[in-house]
Amino acid sequence: MAWSSSFSSALLAALMLMVPLSQAQDATAIRGTVVAPLQEAPADVVAATLSVVAALRGLKDPARFKPVEFTAGAMKNISDPHTRFDGFDVAGLYLGYLGPSASGQPGRRIVGTLAFVDGAGRRAEETIALDYLVKADGLLVREAAVARQAPLRPRVVLYRLPASRMPADFLAQIKPFGETLDWLARNAVTAASEAAAGEPFFVFAVSMDRLEHHDRLILDADGRIEQTLLDIGGWQMVVSRIEPGADAPMTLRVNYRSARLGRVIENLATLPTRRR
Repeated sequence: MAWSSSFSSALLAALMLMVPLSQAQDATAIRGTVVAPLQEAPADVVAATLSVVAALRGLKDPARFKPVEFTAGAMKNISDPHTRFDGFDVAGLYLGYLGPSASGQPGRRIVGTLAFVDGAGRRAEETIALDYLVKADGLLVREAAVARQAPLRPRVVLYRLPASRMPADFLAQIKPFGETLDWLARNAVTAASEAAAGEPFFVFAVSMDRLEHHDRLILDADGRIEQTLLDIGGWQMVVSRIEPGADAPMTLRVNYRSARLGRVIENLATLPTRRR
């Protein structure tokens, strides 16, 4: 992971846990450590992190976390209302800050990013910030915070679907993102396919990276075109119907408006829509 992405993780989590910004920045600049796979991290960091993963997956029984314990306030902060990462594996932990517990007692304060991936190539990242004590019989997590994080430049896949294959109620009955992705892979055609020539078609721009709150994928063709945004817990796809003919846009581009960066990143992907 690039240094700038690690720094943004440290910045976000520093605000959540009220770490002095200078401390988080200095720690990132000095260490800048990438730990992947997770098993290469110190044993206590591995134990604390895997407990966070279990909590994100919906596990809440305190007895199941032994030898890691959470205060009630810390456990309450570890949740993602939109997903339990079913079908996702932990790809790694990217540490941005590793230092002593703010309590003054033996322990650690860590800031980093957890990366999850699934078999279809989707990726989700969660910034985590933990402060825990190291006790004789295990760890006590006293503070915790998590937040989804998008990459600086999300990966986008474009699909071209003949209108004859588009269910009439598709936009009214949204299915799980992974299921929709499988359906697109089975029914879409290539841009040069004769099956799409002369027929109205739909363009799907699909982000393979989970996006943050208020982020947005945008289809652009030298001006505004009618489009529908589907955001399924941070997994986004944009859909637009294209009518063939001289008035059809020559090329569609996918842009990305990042709420965190406060700007638009252009040309994540392009798709020719008619012959010149």
